[in-house]
Amino acid sequence: MNIKVYLKQRKELIDEYIKCVFPIYGEPDKIHEALWSSMFNGGKRIRPIIMLAIADLAGVGLEKVLNAAAGIEMIHSSTLILDDLPSMDDALLRRGKPALHKVYGESTAILTANILMLDGLRLITEDLIKTIEDKEQLLEINRDLFEGIGKDGLMLGQFLDLALSGKNISKKEVENVHKKKTSSLFTLSSKVAALLCGLNENQIESLLKYAESFGMIFQISDDLLALEGMVSKTGKTSLRMDVSSNYISATGSEEAKRKISEYTKKAISDVKIFKKDSEPLVELVKLLKERSA
Repeated sequence: MNIKVYLKQRKELIDEYIKCVFPIYGEPDKIHEALWSSMFNGGKRIRPIIMLAIADLAGVGLEKVLNAAAGIEMIHSSTLILDDLPSMDDALLRRGKPALHKVYGESTAILTANILMLDGLRLITEDLIKTIEDKEQLLEINRDLFEGIGKDGLMLGQFLDLALSGKNISKKEVENVHKKKTSSLFTLSSKVAALLCGLNENQIESLLKYAESFGMIFQISDDLLALEGMVSKTGKTSLRMDVSSNYISATGSEEAKRKISEYTKKAISDVKIFKKDSEPLVELVKLLKERSA
């Protein structure tokens, strides 16, 4: 398959769907312009694309996951806005364009992030409630969702990233930050999609392992690109004077590249149970590995 054509087509589908479920217009203009800018400023839609790929391998229609996929992307956009704030990474650019707070102000950026987070969670939980009949299972995935974004996952990862900045930290500590800050949303996306598609426990476990490895490759490759100053690929520059916790400072670039290869092999192995249906997931992780080559 041509993975780049696949990604382009799926991104276009997701973009159009987001416009349908989250129409951005009305008064006051400023907040709606900020919402539009944050959602349509060049995001690759990798997390929702993985969710659509899971629907494909499960043999169900994409409509099973599109709502939740849009919600995940809104949550992801929300976290990027917060990550860029002066009190966090103090970013000048995001995806090669001025960070949202640089254009609309810090207060509007924070409110925009809150709106996206809440509406994203609404889209996901609506689908979960409609699809999952078992109350215990529904409670479990909702708990995973909120804790994985909040105190046990993404937000915790951001806190640890800031708290450990400028310190000499171990490889284990860096991996923990990356798993919380980056991998957690990939694993949540995969679990939500798998449950909506009716996959069994073994299949879900395989996808969660794949997603965690994918997230680690994503973050380590970002660390490598940031070290090399490749703004053209990361799309981000920051005014932070301290050094964010990263894999290269803990292990060196050669070990980081070796670890990317290791995680890539593991991710591909984890989805072997789906045979040919796993092709998009396999090709996607191969493409991600090439990003840091």
